[in-house]
Amino acid sequence: MDAELAALVERRIDADPDVDTAAGLLVLAACGGEERLAAELAGAEPDEDASPREVASAGAAGAWLTSIAVEGFRGIGPRAELPLQPGPGLTLVVGANGCGKSSFAEGLEILLTGDNTRWKARSAIWREGWRNLHHEGPVRVEARLAIEGIERETVAERRWEGDDLAGSAAAVQTAGQPRGDLSSLGWDEALTSFRPFLSYHEIGAMLEAGPAALYDSVSRVLGLDGLVDARERLRQARLDRERATREASEGRDGLLAGLEALDDDRARQCLEALSGSAWDLDLVERTLGEAGESAAAGELTLLRQLAALDAPAEAEARGALDGLRAAQEAAEALRDTDADRALRVADLLAAAAAFHEHAGDQPCPVCEAGTLDAAWRERAGREEARLRGEAGEADAARRALDAA
Repeated sequence: MDAELAALVERRIDADPDVDTAAGLLVLAACGGEERLAAELAGAEPDEDASPREVASAGAAGAWLTSIAVEGFRGIGPRAELPLQPGPGLTLVVGANGCGKSSFAEGLEILLTGDNTRWKARSAIWREGWRNLHHEGPVRVEARLAIEGIERETVAERRWEGDDLAGSAAAVQTAGQPRGDLSSLGWDEALTSFRPFLSYHEIGAMLEAGPAALYDSVSRVLGLDGLVDARERLRQARLDRERATREASEGRDGLLAGLEALDDDRARQCLEALSGSAWDLDLVERTLGEAGESAAAGELTLLRQLAALDAPAEAEARGALDGLRAAQEAAEALRDTDADRALRVADLLAAAAAFHEHAGDQPCPVCEAGTLDAAWRERAGREEARLRGEAGEADAARRALDAA
């Protein structure tokens, strides 16, 4: 927002007794932009760059045209120059139709802005006919400027080498100073906010477009767009917070039901804090913070215990890994051999004997033909011992793998 407009808003806020401090600060923050409003709403200090920006026009030096020169543009072929008397006041350029008045005016506009507003509402032929058909060579528009505080003349120029209207190069130079681009004048924002180029057609259309369009146009001419932008920022911030409040209220119902089902002092405290129309979020934060600190203490203890463990050296770990791989390969090599089958049957007999010891005498739960009793158990013990003798190699491989 323009610094002068921001200062006016601040004076109006200070003078209005119905505007409290918090509301006034929010309005000023909205005038400063999105970042400053967000910082104010969050209770944080805004960045320096988020303050209202002073556009160049607010304190810019006066500038006057001393001449406009056009070559190969619109109705002008060979270079023609229109000298002007620099200084405040009104200058009239009078001439018959077709003498080139609009070519000078439109040439100056496209020189300083890179575009022509009048052409936007016209057919494509207007843009296609921007170059004078009777002129060969580059197209050039030049403006000589007298700027307050600068003793020597400043020259701004835009040149086209081809037939593309967008394919131009612009530069500005003050005598004795380095050549730069047009942005070095500091007029970029001012040329948009306080657009000095209004054709007769545009002025007439502005008055005939209706009250709303006239308001918007006059607002832009007066540089009041900053107020519209600030109002929109405040409106959007209000809508965002209303939506967040609505979503929080909808989620609270389920949260309260869950808290009611808990037999816990902390749950009861949170339930009480959230049950009223005004939620005591500070109490909820303190309650959750205490619970979090307790949980964090337990995690800290575990982390300290883990930190105290002595990790094995790399060589020791690699040796263990090599031993595991070797034991696994040895066990795999004995898979489905006689020794392996003997070991599996011995394990089966051992499991059956353990079942008999627990359940007592009864029919065999596997085959249902035999009986598990003391005599069977004695025979099973002898057979298990014999099988384990035959499965010694497989048994040793298994033990080595378990150990690895």
